[in-house]
Amino acid sequence: MAISLETAKQMLDLYVQAEKEVLLNQSYKINDRTLTRANLEEISKNRQIWEQKVSRLERNTRGLVIKRGVVLD
Repeated sequence: MAISLETAKQMLDLYVQAEKEVLLNQSYKINDRTLTRANLEEISKNRQIWEQKVSRLERNTRGLVIKRGVVLD
């Protein structure tokens, strides 16, 4: 199933928001236990993947086509 540009942008927005939330409150402490909410590295990795997908879909939407040819005399 192909992903639409709109869906890819929504996913990217969610990962950006998740990254912000984790940065603001990555972990917390209760008594002597420290609890971590989420894996920032994993969120950042997936954000980059969605950035690439959005970029690729935007290029395709603009109709950018690159072809290779050979000029013969």
